[in-house]
Amino acid sequence: MRKLLIFTALFSITGIYAETMQIPDNCTAFQTSKSMLFSDMVKVTGINCSQEIQIEEKKNYIVLIVKIPGKKFKTGNSRRNAAVGEILGDMVFTAELSNSLIRKFSKMQTLKGNLVIKGKSSPVAFTISSEGRFIAGTASSSLKDLGIAPPVVGPLGAIAKTHDQVTLGFKVDRKFILTGE
Repeated sequence: MRKLLIFTALFSITGIYAETMQIPDNCTAFQTSKSMLFSDMVKVTGINCSQEIQIEEKKNYIVLIVKIPGKKFKTGNSRRNAAVGEILGDMVFTAELSNSLIRKFSKMQTLKGNLVIKGKSSPVAFTISSEGRFIAGTASSSLKDLGIAPPVVGPLGAIAKTHDQVTLGFKVDRKFILTGE
């Protein structure tokens, strides 16, 4: 039964895990935790380096569009990967940025936008940091706020229960965001 694994959400558990999520360059990620029968709390991280980033230029602003295929998340377990893809589907994050804000993007502290998961749009605010030529961001949320019921295995989660808190993250080359190339 300990091999029975469950899907455990979208993008570090805040408060429980103080360490920072390690996100590869030009990837998105999630991190959450689950409680399992006869086991301590387990941290689960999913990495996806197959996102598509688009920039739509408008008159006084741009629209940043990030398409994230749920089936491309890698969690270290093929069954869980399949469950993640099924639960998340294809996600889309959008944010509108004014031209003046784009010039200051590397100095931004917060990137606010909307994350759509299976048709439900939820506001998300990423805390931004600069990592050399990359811009990284993390956002804490709850699965329920993102329209996802925390998965359970067994009656009332007796075998495994996903916690509601989740951290989402990304790391992208700043050149792309600044130039669209």
